[in-house]
Amino acid sequence: MAPRRSKESEKIGAFQRQEEIGRGSFATVYKAVHTSPTGSQSIVAIKSVNLGKLNKKLKENLTSEISILKGLHHPHIVALIDCKDSSSHIHLVM
Repeated sequence: MAPRRSKESEKIGAFQRQEEIGRGSFATVYKAVHTSPTGSQSIVAIKSVNLGKLNKKLKENLTSEISILKGLHHPHIVALIDCKDSSSHIHLVM
């Protein structure tokens, strides 16, 4: 049996996932850190949506939400920085 990876330190793209900061019916939100090539760090949130818990309509809603967030830039709305797919999750970096 393969060893389990620690959920506390998984890498999602260029982001190092840290502790869980929230949970809902279909997704978990994590704190994460991005370290630039110059060494500066940025704190972000990653919403990891479990695709296995979504029916067809909820997947369509998620796709629509992502499309809207990609084009939305407002000082009172959290910006979508990046979106990463895996076989079981969509990770929204905010």
